[in-house]
Amino acid sequence: MRFVSQSAGNPQNELAQKINHSFNLDELKGLCKQIGVDFENLGGGAKENIVDELIGYCNRRQLADMLLDALKNARPKVSWG
Repeated sequence: MRFVSQSAGNPQNELAQKINHSFNLDELKGLCKQIGVDFENLGGGAKENIVDELIGYCNRRQLADMLLDALKNARPKVSWG
């Protein structure tokens, strides 16, 4: 699986919004650790930017399915798609 570009109304943008609303920074760090992504390599700044970097990183490294599985396990009541 691969998430599409970040233009409004597309799956990647919707996913980013859901992640931003469902996780704080510490929880994102744990999620990254779970899927083998070095949180520090995602850059700093606002949580929204980190989430965008995480999604892009997972796209580039064919980790999108692993990310979705981790999201579903962490927040099973959220509709992740």
